[in-house]
Amino acid sequence: MMPGRAPSDSTLSLSSSSSDSTTDAPRAETDRSEVREKSTRRHRRQLMRQERLQEFLQQHQFSQDVCEPRTPGCCLFVDREMVYPIHIAAQEGDQELIRMLIASNADLNQRTSKGRTALEFAEEADSHGSHSGVLEFLRNDVKVLGLRQALQLLDKDKQN
Repeated sequence: MMPGRAPSDSTLSLSSSSSDSTTDAPRAETDRSEVREKSTRRHRRQLMRQERLQEFLQQHQFSQDVCEPRTPGCCLFVDREMVYPIHIAAQEGDQELIRMLIASNADLNQRTSKGRTALEFAEEADSHGSHSGVLEFLRNDVKVLGLRQALQLLDKDKQN
């Protein structure tokens, strides 16, 4: 390059691209590792939720299917009510567990053999507001959606 002359565009682009590539490589690797770490954390949280749900089902003698009722143990107990996991979670006042059950396709409006809903179980168990969060959750028109499902619903709304 001649003294007093400005560098040409090609010289500038070569010098800038070489410096960018050296700084971009570590940044890209850092971005990839952050994405992997977030994905791993998300996967661990999902596994923990699944484990908690399975423990709940086993503890209360339900099958692995959240849509199956717990059947009475003996034919002598004809009066025993056939309940579903969603009813017991509501009775316990566990909003997070109710969310997990709904996300696992449990029916929020499922009725027991005596015709009672999860909302009724929560109302009966409520003592001075102990189940207020669950009651509010159950009284609202609740839908637990994944991101894709939510985006699809938004797209449908925009089209209408």
